[in-house]
Amino acid sequence: MNVNHTKGDALTAFSVNDACTRMVTADSAGRIKMWDVSETDWLVDGQGVEDEKIPQDFKKHSMDKNMRVKWFIQAHKALINTINVVEVKDAYDDFVLTAGNDCNILLHRLSNG
Repeated sequence: MNVNHTKGDALTAFSVNDACTRMVTADSAGRIKMWDVSETDWLVDGQGVEDEKIPQDFKKHSMDKNMRVKWFIQAHKALINTINVVEVKDAYDDFVLTAGNDCNILLHRLSNG
């Protein structure tokens, strides 16, 4: 199974949970991917931190090495234009809500799609 958005398809939407530990991306072919970003250091990569101020051990690791794909599914038959992580207090699982150009609105479990 391919776990990447394919060349030629555009990322059309993304969302993160409140704790910024899970990120979900959507593409123009109707696929969604859930990433575990709990170990990503957002300040080191991309927040304008001066390079000489970054500790040497952080320079060895790029941001994407700490971003792990948890699942990747074909959710819609057309472009996904809206995606949102829905966190439910005291629920067993959180959800991903998607809307696509195929005129469908779908609800997915954050844990497994």
